[in-house]
Amino acid sequence: MSVENQPEDPGRKRIAVALGWVSGATLGVAINGLIHWSVGDGYPIGPTTFAFFVAGAFGGTRLADRFGERAFAPLAIATGVLLALVLAGGLVLLSREP
Repeated sequence: MSVENQPEDPGRKRIAVALGWVSGATLGVAINGLIHWSVGDGYPIGPTTFAFFVAGAFGGTRLADRFGERAFAPLAIATGVLLALVLAGGLVLLSREP
């Protein structure tokens, strides 16, 4: 039986939507952090973090909804990579000397 003829698994689709939400929100916050880092202290970090978080979360969810079950593997990889980059960036920021 080919992949096209198999019925979609609703559990996998829900997990793909959750992964899209997490990866989109993480990407939004990471982009906001990079903008803050490049602009400096004059950048309004509070409202822009919220806006990038929400925009990224909804964007990732929309992407997962659009591609359905096919989005599971790419979003799982993207989520893992983004969370690892955020963790590494946080560790670098915590370990530097003032």
